[in-house]
Amino acid sequence: MYPKIINVATKEGLVLIVNFDNDITKKIKVLDMWDEERFNMLKDESFFRTVKVDAGG
Repeated sequence: MYPKIINVATKEGLVLIVNFDNDITKKIKVLDMWDEERFNMLKDESFFRTVKVDAGG
């Protein structure tokens, strides 16, 4: 079974800090993913900052 996301926060430079239910925290640099077209909408920082964890984690 995969760990569930319990919290996510945004940081300057389009970075996500993701906390999992197994006490692991990951730092994800979204800029590194911009090569992929599906992440293009995240270039809008105001949209990026609306990130939230859905009910399923």
